[in-house]
Amino acid sequence: MKLAELNELAIAEHLVCWSCRSENWFLGNWGPHPGGLSLEGFKEPQWVFLSCQECGYDTSFGKWKLSKAALAQIEAIRYANRKKDS
Repeated sequence: MKLAELNELAIAEHLVCWSCRSENWFLGNWGPHPGGLSLEGFKEPQWVFLSCQECGYDTSFGKWKLSKAALAQIEAIRYANRKKDS
């Protein structure tokens, strides 16, 4: 999965900020993390954060309430990571 595809997935989920309830957010920071997502263009799995443009609240992508379909897609990526590493 590409970072842009992760962004599209988040947009399709209509995510709302936990702090101010705004839908005005963006993919903020990301960095290497063993429990993160395997994203194209990165050598290591990445822990991705969403940042609210209204209040500045940051939270990891994994903490957002996503649909079962989106969670299944993300979990499949994580499973592929674990399988590749073992």
